[in-house]
Amino acid sequence: MKHIYSIHYLVFALFFPGLLLTLKGQTDSLNVFPKTEKHKLYKVKTKEGTSYTGYILQNDSTGLKVENKNTQQVYTLNQNAVESIEEVIKKSPKLTELYGENPHHHFYILGQSALPLRSQEVDAHYHWLSAEHAEYAFNENWALTINSLLFAPLSLGVKCHYPINDDLHAGINVFGTGNLFSAAATGNSSFFGLFAMGKLTKGYSNQNITLSGGITRLFLSNTIGGLWTQGSNAGMLYFASVSGFNRFSAKTGLVGEAWYFPQLQASLSGAGIKLIGNESTSWTFGCYALYFGKDLNFTNLKGRVLPIPYIGYSTRF
Repeated sequence: MKHIYSIHYLVFALFFPGLLLTLKGQTDSLNVFPKTEKHKLYKVKTKEGTSYTGYILQNDSTGLKVENKNTQQVYTLNQNAVESIEEVIKKSPKLTELYGENPHHHFYILGQSALPLRSQEVDAHYHWLSAEHAEYAFNENWALTINSLLFAPLSLGVKCHYPINDDLHAGINVFGTGNLFSAAATGNSSFFGLFAMGKLTKGYSNQNITLSGGITRLFLSNTIGGLWTQGSNAGMLYFASVSGFNRFSAKTGLVGEAWYFPQLQASLSGAGIKLIGNESTSWTFGCYALYFGKDLNFTNLKGRVLPIPYIGYSTRF
């Protein structure tokens, strides 16, 4: 039977050589690449030797579009110019292989990490079920934030996270707070505050540590429409903190952090257990210890340690 096929092919080649060459040329010019997925990372190599690494936004007969997340550039390539497309397989950290990604990696207790934001999602974290921090991410790098107490807005700001490499991320939070409108309506003293914090996170969603530092500046006015005072009625407060998280099972992880305020000679240290319920919710139970190295004007707290129980709730949608 094989000999019969060979004879038929030989006869066809002798009588129709031009047709075979035409078909071969068409096959060579048609690049057939594997189906790509937008959330996966690929390396695209052209016939000229140029390589592009990024996420493929488009892969059809009209061409390829490759997005580099770090530079935000999108490269458009003709399919005939592409030699190969290979998926970039990143080796997952051991804890990720065991438990999957931690969907609640943004929040420690009071502190926050600089890990990538979730594009077009809302994340909210409640302290003692009364003070809320909520944020809406426009993309993996920028988000709008709001803080409230018993659903009354206290501040509005922005945050930016940016990857330095796979396991190192930097971020900054800036927001303003005040009672300008309520003070104008009631005739009480008004205030306005600015908050800025930088942070650096090392690690992945299931195991990471974050170093941060920042400044808070508060401006007060004793009369509506008066000038902002910068003397005894206003204050500037510096702070530094370290926070960490380590997941030790599919549903639980250990979280801890420490804050230091040099002007007050005060520190705030805490630890707790984070219960990862599912993709949408998590709970944190722990305790803080507040220590004062000197007396404040209205207290007698020097050398005392005040325990503060903590309960937190996180959700995303």
